[in-house]
Amino acid sequence: MKTKSKNKKLRIALGICIPLIIIIAAALAVVMKYGPTFGFYLVPPSAETYGKNALSTIDKNGIFAGNDEWKSTYNECLKMIENAKSYDNTYGAIKKALSVGGGKHSMLMTKSESQSTTESYDEVLPTVSIDGNIAIIKLPDFLGTAEAGQKYAKVAEDFIHENRDKIKGVVLDLRGNTGGDMGPMATAVSSLLPDGELVYYHYRSYDIPVTLKNGVVSNAGTGGKSLYPDEKLNVPVAILTDDMTASSGEALTLCFRGLENTRTFGAPTAGYTSVNMLYNMYDGAQMYLTVAFDKARTGEIFKETSIEPDVATDSPLEAALEWLRG
Repeated sequence: MKTKSKNKKLRIALGICIPLIIIIAAALAVVMKYGPTFGFYLVPPSAETYGKNALSTIDKNGIFAGNDEWKSTYNECLKMIENAKSYDNTYGAIKKALSVGGGKHSMLMTKSESQSTTESYDEVLPTVSIDGNIAIIKLPDFLGTAEAGQKYAKVAEDFIHENRDKIKGVVLDLRGNTGGDMGPMATAVSSLLPDGELVYYHYRSYDIPVTLKNGVVSNAGTGGKSLYPDEKLNVPVAILTDDMTASSGEALTLCFRGLENTRTFGAPTAGYTSVNMLYNMYDGAQMYLTVAFDKARTGEIFKETSIEPDVATDSPLEAALEWLRG
């Protein structure tokens, strides 16, 4: 009887172990296949594998990948990384592939370059003032944490809330806003925007909307949640742009495109109307790959083209104030 009992326990144990082994093996297979896309490896990749993974990511997701130029570039870059001895030996090929498959907004940053950029970033908050009954809000670019983003948005949100009974028009100054995380920017001025779909990311085969609902901004960087979700200020908005209004600064401009009582003043924007995805590489390098274009609520798709102002002028603030005071 004891022998039968032991055999039964063994069969039960094996019955548990075999499915567990299968599950572990399947999990490892998934990690081996998809891990490199997210910068995760079970073992260090060879330099050639490192380069091939980067090229494969560009091929699958790059906004310009798929055309004839890309096909020839892809094969050329594969040859460039053959027998590479170190990861940095592949950087030239990756950068070349990014320039064709990802376009001008894409780039590769080494670990040291990335660290230097992070360390050198100075937190700049919005500046606000009121001229009579016209609010003037200047939103700078933003590259901070989600917590810093809340602090950023709060400056503009508190100002609008505290002056909501006075404000009859708003100047939204986006000159010099080179982009970064649009979530805090959109949250900062969410009371000036209607709930719904604000702007779209136009991928190669589908669109994803940036939305605002009940004060919550979704699909825009770290997103954001308004301090005053029920407050909406229905007043004319004048947006100021220049040739340094770029990337997320341009996307924020497009959030207002097609709305009544909104006009843009100044100079054409920088022409980085596209969306980058960050891919962390095994050696700490970072690949920023352009994966989508910006699409306005009007249906216009901006394929890394400038946004022309409604009123081209060298004195945008003066022209905006004149329009608002009409």
